[in-house]
Amino acid sequence: MKRILITGGTGTLGHALTKELLKRKDLERLIIFSRDELKQERMCEHFQDQRLRFVLGDVRDKKSIIRALDRVDAIIHAAALKRVANGDLFPHEYFKTNVEGVRNVLEVCEESFIERALLVSTDKAVEPVNTYGATKLFGERLWKLQAKQGGAFAIVRYGNVLASNGSVLQKWKEKIKKQENHYIAQNCSRFWITQSAAARFCLKALELATGGEVFVKPSIALTNEELYKIFCGDTGLAWLSTKNPGEKNHECLVGINEEPNVFSIQDFFVLLEDVQKEKLDYWQLKSAIYNENESTVKNLPISSKYFLLSDDEKKQKVKELIDAVA
Repeated sequence: MKRILITGGTGTLGHALTKELLKRKDLERLIIFSRDELKQERMCEHFQDQRLRFVLGDVRDKKSIIRALDRVDAIIHAAALKRVANGDLFPHEYFKTNVEGVRNVLEVCEESFIERALLVSTDKAVEPVNTYGATKLFGERLWKLQAKQGGAFAIVRYGNVLASNGSVLQKWKEKIKKQENHYIAQNCSRFWITQSAAARFCLKALELATGGEVFVKPSIALTNEELYKIFCGDTGLAWLSTKNPGEKNHECLVGINEEPNVFSIQDFFVLLEDVQKEKLDYWQLKSAIYNENESTVKNLPISSKYFLLSDDEKKQKVKELIDAVA
């Protein structure tokens, strides 16, 4: 893959993907497609690489996606509306971007003979309780349907990206800087992943995809109180509260009904659903090789409440999160 297009490429993940991809000497062209011209300008100044091309457009507009294509080998579809509260306030807008936008990308792939594409999904798509999660689940369904028609169309799922734009950690730090009281939703846990780890996982999934897979990246699960204590300390400004409307107490990366066809590969899982027998055989073989013929999937990330790590593993993962923010 020498020519790649990233939709929503000026976001947190887009930055991290760009950083990783520009390390590749065989990369010829990286197209950053987004609707934010100011972020594009800043990103261009930051990276200053001639292989980058910035295209202004919106996934809601199929023609603008077509105009962005430049002999593209693969697409990473990261564009989405993501604020949980806003999704429930403006469901029609979320449907246009997160569902119709996916449909537009898939139609462009089919019409332009692009046979490798990755959808960036979320743990919110597993047994969703809000509009954002429901639209991401809908997007996953469309993506899987396209995979059945041929092509390496795959999906990645992971949890919250640490210190991403608009993240809870970012909000807490802003409140602390202003010495304002703020709330922490108690008895809630989330999966957390660093920006660089998310980007590397996406690129690995893009390369490994055969079509129809959901690549799941388990990561450290922390309660909100644990996260606050690690990164903010004892400020005296935080008040405990109930969870926000539309939020779960605990997130899932794999649904209970998805368990039967989950394979453990190195440090991630591959979820298969309604795919051809040869693909099932392929991933069963890879799983057996990586796991020394142990067929049992251990520590499946069904819930952030019960996804437990040993003390040493947790310390190491916390250190990785701290180093990523430093």
